[in-house]
Amino acid sequence: MIDINSKSLLLFILFNCCFCALFAQQLPQYTQFVINPYLVNPAIAGTEDFIHLQAGYRSQWSGFEGAPETAYFSGHSTLNNGSIAQQKSRRISGSRVSMGLILTNDKTGPLEQSTGALTFAYNFPLSAQGLRLSFGLNAGMKRFAYDPAGYTDHILHQDDPAIQQLISKSLLNFSAGFWLYDKNFFAGASSFQLFNMDYSDQDFALEITSGNVFLRHYNAMLGFNVNMGEGLNLVPSVLFKMVAGAPISYDLNAKFVVADQYWLGGSYRRDDSFAFFGGLLINNRIELSYSFDMVFSKIRTAAAGSNEIHLGYRLFHGDRVNCPKSFW
Repeated sequence: MIDINSKSLLLFILFNCCFCALFAQQLPQYTQFVINPYLVNPAIAGTEDFIHLQAGYRSQWSGFEGAPETAYFSGHSTLNNGSIAQQKSRRISGSRVSMGLILTNDKTGPLEQSTGALTFAYNFPLSAQGLRLSFGLNAGMKRFAYDPAGYTDHILHQDDPAIQQLISKSLLNFSAGFWLYDKNFFAGASSFQLFNMDYSDQDFALEITSGNVFLRHYNAMLGFNVNMGEGLNLVPSVLFKMVAGAPISYDLNAKFVVADQYWLGGSYRRDDSFAFFGGLLINNRIELSYSFDMVFSKIRTAAAGSNEIHLGYRLFHGDRVNCPKSFW
């Protein structure tokens, strides 16, 4: 029997799933996108009435050596805050131009991806009842690195160039999306890695090289804000994720929000996990949130669940603004 440790197993999984681009999910997974949907759609930038700074850390498959670890920082705001109408109904008049920034680092065993992108978004009203549409574009850089050192001890053919090849490459990276919303409804779609960038080394002349691309990913999200009375709101939503070569994935989510100050909810990810999350808003400015994913896919035999923490800060444009969140 061949002794295969978790590092070697991880390398085998990554080689087959990432380098061959088969069933390739090449972007980080998040549970708390229901708290920070800007992670999955750049059109979110500037849709709130404050400068929103958010950071998070996710440790996936606890106990599995070399499992994915993801950290991010994001911030976004409208630039023409004079267009914000100070109304208790939270309706916003006029068009808005917004900017944002997102930084991510995702490491899985020998693979590491780092991204940095600036967001430009344009947001305008569709009706006097508060329905609005936002378009957003991310432009930035993506750095990809592959270093198998320490992950090949139990691999049989140590001289296989497909395993030992070092790769480090930086590429232009773009994403785009739209977001349709009012205070009780939101729907949107986005696409990441728009141009299928090739990350292979020019000297990496293998038969599978044609598969060494960052594939275009698609997201679609839909949700509602249901007022249940006495300061309690229910926000059910669904996120669909699509990429070539993989089955459609979806997350079913439900979040209870109490007095715009506390939230508690759950999320089901198809054929993978069920998550619980909760958080609170302190002094109408500081957000704290935590989630735990219970894994029920086959990897549960080698790893425990996933942990994710989130910290946010809301910097208001002025004392007159009265808008904790307008639709989620």
